[in-house]
Amino acid sequence: MRPLLLGSGPVLGIGPAPEYTFLIFASPIGNWDKVFEAVSKAKAKGFTDVLFLDAATGKNVELVSSCNVSL
Repeated sequence: MRPLLLGSGPVLGIGPAPEYTFLIFASPIGNWDKVFEAVSKAKAKGFTDVLFLDAATGKNVELVSSCNVSL
């Protein structure tokens, strides 16, 4: 389950959104043990978060930690 807060409205600029939608995204997932293992190892070394890069080039952020923030 992943919580999602989405700001929207007819505003283009920096500032709070006039409208928000909060939803919880629920979906069955495969075996994520290896991803969580990487997070555990990084935290054991003192890091607070983990960036996962794309497998093709290793240059683009694909996932931020286990919170599933996709860019």
